Amino acid sequence: MEEIKVSVCIFVYNLEKYIAQAIESVLMQKTNFRYEIIIGEDKSTDHTLDICTTYQKTYPDKIRLLQRENNLG
Repeated sequence: MEEIKVSVCIFVYNLEKYIAQAIESVLMQKTNFRYEIIIGEDKSTDHTLDICTTYQKTYPDKIRLLQRENNLG
């Protein structure tokens, strides 16, 4: 398998209105190299985590979801 060339990091907290658009904007890019999306979810109190989890399950080879037990701020 080809090695990952680019990691796109998205750090989120309470961004349920915008996170899908942010993830989709990365997924839409046409590349000739392998990339990953790392989502750092900081214990949101809205539905941000649910949206991120759905994307991670849909694109497990592209999205890595890092969840916090406590909000770091």
